[in-house]
Amino acid sequence: MKQQRERLKGKASHCPTWIRKSIEYYCSRIAHEEEHVLGGDGKDQYNNKVHAETETSHAQAHEASRELISTLQQELTAKNTQIEEFLKQQDQGQQLAAMQQKTIAKLTEQNQQLHEASQEKEEKKVGFWSRLIGQRA
Repeated sequence: MKQQRERLKGKASHCPTWIRKSIEYYCSRIAHEEEHVLGGDGKDQYNNKVHAETETSHAQAHEASRELISTLQQELTAKNTQIEEFLKQQDQGQQLAAMQQKTIAKLTEQNQQLHEASQEKEEKKVGFWSRLIGQRA
C-alpha cells in the first residue's frame, strides 16, 4: 500500500499543481485511515477496544435519540389534537357571538319601534282639561 502511495506521489510531480495537491491529500487520507485501523504503533487491541466502546456509545445514543423522537412525535400529535379542539371551540364561540349580535340588533330595532309607537300615542292623547273643553285628537 505504501509503495502505491509513493508511486502516485512520484507521478503527481509531473501533473498540474491542483491535481498533485489532490493526489497528495488523497494519499494522506489513506495513510491516516491505515494508521487508525491498524493502530500504526502496535496498539491494535487498544484501538479495537476504543472503537468498540465508541460504537457502543454511538448505538446507545442512537437508541436514546429514537426514543426521544418517538416521545416528541407523540407529544406533537397530542398538541395537534388539542389545537384542533381549540379551533373548533373558537369557531363555535364566533358563531355564537354572531348569533347574539343579530339577536341584539333585532331587539334594538323592536325596542325603537315600540318607543316610537308609544311617543305617537302620547302625542295623540288629549289631556284631561283639553277633553273637558272639547278638544279632540
